Amino acid sequence: MAASASAHGFGLNVLGEGRQAHFDQGRFLERLWVLRDFVVGVLNSTPEDMRNHTLILYSDAYDVLVNGNPRTLVKRFVNSKKKILIGAETGCCGTREAFAFKDNKCDPNWPSDKYTTTPFLNFGVFVGFVTEVDHLLTAAKNEYDHYLARLQSDYGPIQPLHVTPATSKGPWDPYLIGGDQQLICQLFAHEVVRGGQSLRSAIGMSLDYESQIFVNAYQMEIGREIVITAKGRVRYDVNLADCDKWDQASFRAECRQRSVRRVRSATLPVILHFNGPRKENMLAVASQMRWPDALETAELFESEIYSVSSGARMALKDACAPYMPELACGGTVGECLVRTARDA
Repeated sequence: MAASASAHGFGLNVLGEGRQAHFDQGRFLERLWVLRDFVVGVLNSTPEDMRNHTLILYSDAYDVLVNGNPRTLVKRFVNSKKKILIGAETGCCGTREAFAFKDNKCDPNWPSDKYTTTPFLNFGVFVGFVTEVDHLLTAAKNEYDHYLARLQSDYGPIQPLHVTPATSKGPWDPYLIGGDQQLICQLFAHEVVRGGQSLRSAIGMSLDYESQIFVNAYQMEIGREIVITAKGRVRYDVNLADCDKWDQASFRAECRQRSVRRVRSATLPVILHFNGPRKENMLAVASQMRWPDALETAELFESEIYSVSSGARMALKDACAPYMPELACGGTVGECLVRTARDA
């Protein structure tokens, strides 16, 4: 991830170092609070007249490959006319009410503006203007605090995660179970602000339904949706899913209409997120991706990543050396990974 990001011109800020105890307690939810601290710092150091020109691009983990440059990302984001774009995916969002009793079901009232094969939200990758991102993360903290207080008031003490429904009626912390993903899903689908307007409308938040910037590759196949071009770029082909897979009748109807029209589209997404269990797909794609033209791999691994917590800068070759001793080792992103795996 770091190598492909640097190769395409993205500088990486590493968040969350020195907060392992918080992650042990808050699990995936802690990513939101780490990000919130960073965004507040950016907001406070950005002149007010520059805040609507300042973007936050976020990736939550290692299972990401970068397939385009910052210029392309900014152009596509501006063309979307949105203030926040979050990656879309096939896997569904649940509800806080179900998670509070350890019952993970798809949200039956999930909003869908149009038919798409990726109608749901994945918060692992998103981009947005710093002011609106701050509004979103402030809403997340308020929702977390208020809903937990309500749960305890209505049902009693929050149960530890290791306690099962067989021995307790709950409640459990739905956001400790569902993580940052579930909390943002709740805000996207159901949060209402003053005047009865949805939060997503109020702050200009949407999903990247057309996958112009992000692809979340859960349940996608290499050679079907994920295709490597002759130039070593990754193309996303929007292949229609089995229409009967959708629980919502409106999704099924529009899927069938779209199938009759044979509507298809393809993009060269900027960022690929290999969410879900099939991490081998990331390695398979990386092994076929080419470095950008004219890039010197030796120069690439001299590029720096930045630790927000310590203020330290580290060359990519030094950061990766303990894991990948032979970095500048070929013409594709994945050759180093393949060689390391083979040597191991």
